[in-house]
Amino acid sequence: MCILQGGRLDVAKKTGRVDNLVKEAANHRFNGTTGIGHTRWATHGGVTDANAHPHVSSDGKFAIIHNGVIENCSQIKTFLLSKGYTFRSETETEVLGNLIAYHYAKEPNANHGTSHFLESVRKT
Repeated sequence: MCILQGGRLDVAKKTGRVDNLVKEAANHRFNGTTGIGHTRWATHGGVTDANAHPHVSSDGKFAIIHNGVIENCSQIKTFLLSKGYTFRSETETEVLGNLIAYHYAKEPNANHGTSHFLESVRKT
């Protein structure tokens, strides 16, 4: 799960049963009112806490949950690594989150509102 708190994203994630996540979340001081969460089995990479969803972009601005396959994931990841993006997991979803961040950051003078975010998602 990821909760927006005071302008930053706070993430708690655990492999295994939901009870494991409940115990992990108790270690956080969640008090935000906006968040996302997801339970799923890993399809890429090992079953690890790092590969659990949600994933946060390397700039810390975007959290994402995704269920699907990105056919050109390795090419996108190579491109993003060349641009200085970092990865904490082996998942395609983290690549997707960083690609959104890349498109969002490409126009630093743009009004970084909802429409700019939606355009970044569209380009991704």
